[in-house]
Amino acid sequence: MKKYLILGGNGFIGRYITERLANNNKVIVADYNIEHTEEHENIQYKKLDFVNCEDFSEYLEDIDVVIHLISTIGPNEKTENINKEISENVFPTIRLLEDMVKCHTQKIVFISSGGTVYGEHNETPISEDEAKEPICNYGIIKELIEKYLKLYHLYYNLNYRIIRLANPYSEVVKKGKKQGIIPILIDQIIKGETVKIWGDGNDIRDYIYIEDAINAMIQVIEYEGEENVFNVGTGIGCSINDLLKLLQKEMNTSVTVSYVNARKCDVRNNVLDIGRIEHETGWQPEITLEQGIQKIISRKKENKSGD
Repeated sequence: MKKYLILGGNGFIGRYITERLANNNKVIVADYNIEHTEEHENIQYKKLDFVNCEDFSEYLEDIDVVIHLISTIGPNEKTENINKEISENVFPTIRLLEDMVKCHTQKIVFISSGGTVYGEHNETPISEDEAKEPICNYGIIKELIEKYLKLYHLYYNLNYRIIRLANPYSEVVKKGKKQGIIPILIDQIIKGETVKIWGDGNDIRDYIYIEDAINAMIQVIEYEGEENVFNVGTGIGCSINDLLKLLQKEMNTSVTVSYVNARKCDVRNNVLDIGRIEHETGWQPEITLEQGIQKIISRKKENKSGD
């Protein structure tokens, strides 16, 4: 039985990973918000102010693996907060790595971004070895943290894994919050609202259902081979316009779309090559985009009938 520290473990992805790992392991969930948590004999919750934490030692006691899910920002085209975004994400991560070395904590798994670290690529799918040219500060910060993980591996032999995650989606996970564009679009269509799309709708993305994403991430977390960096996606791209067509078909309705100016932070074409994780772990995505959408629609109908 291992002992895991999950930073940001009370968030969307963190809750899924915590539930899975707690079946056979001890898990410490460290998060700023630890209210409304469920009791479990293998889970302990600790409040963590990641940004301002000067010493992570108390969280690292007897920890075998750290899973780093915390990010205070998302992709955006603003520059006025770059200093703050770096200080809130990169500097605390470096302090964490320093304390891991001091506490002899051997392994860290970092959830990076497959959708932003690579930047613009005409040819897809994109492998882990392709050039990284992020076009937003969010992607730059993710890449910078990746580089520091490699540095601490070189200097201190710190074992690390990097997961470059595509675009996960699921149902509502917290009151008022949704994960990914798909459930947001579904809600807008149900309400008869006009759907706002940045750009011309031809941007291509790799959408992965949360259950597939978590299965892949668990495989990487438990992986003991030689590779350190893994794309996690489906390897299949879908444009926003095609996604809207699919939603209209599955929901048997029409939608009014308003196209607005594209954001400079959004890449045009992002589909991940998942050959490495398939080869190294045997994992493969099982849920198609159509099936994932059907699951969300079905869940919404169930919730509505239960109200």
